[in-house]
Amino acid sequence: MSGINPGAIALIVGGGILGGLFTTPMKWMPSWEWENQWAVYSLFGMLVWPWALVFSTVPDVWQIYADSDTDDILLTALFGAGWGLGSTLFGIGTAAVGNSLGFSIILGLTATLGSVIVMVALHRDALLTPVGVYNLVGLGITVLGLAGCGYAGMRKE
Repeated sequence: MSGINPGAIALIVGGGILGGLFTTPMKWMPSWEWENQWAVYSLFGMLVWPWALVFSTVPDVWQIYADSDTDDILLTALFGAGWGLGSTLFGIGTAAVGNSLGFSIILGLTATLGSVIVMVALHRDALLTPVGVYNLVGLGITVLGLAGCGYAGMRKE
């Protein structure tokens, strides 16, 4: 097991646990408006915790920024802003349809489209190989699951 960083493994496991507990605070704060819950999430999830992790794990972080190309920093900021926009829209979608249905449909659709777009854009030649076919069949099953979640959501109403 040489080369495995226990700290990195702990961060990955911690991130997975926190991802699974994502909606727990919403259950504890039912009287809060969605915007207030999302503001607290945004403050801690997109500002406080990332910077705390950077400063606690990356030595000489300001020198790294000084040595980085300005275009790379701006491109990273642009993609970060896109992620923030997507995160906010995800929250609005979840607030609109509920946590269970929102997570099922939004994250399932995101995973499916993310896999298909990357495969078609970067590995079009692999689509008809056994691995590509298995991937497409798996994505088809995912779409069927999404349809089932949508149907269940409509029946619930």
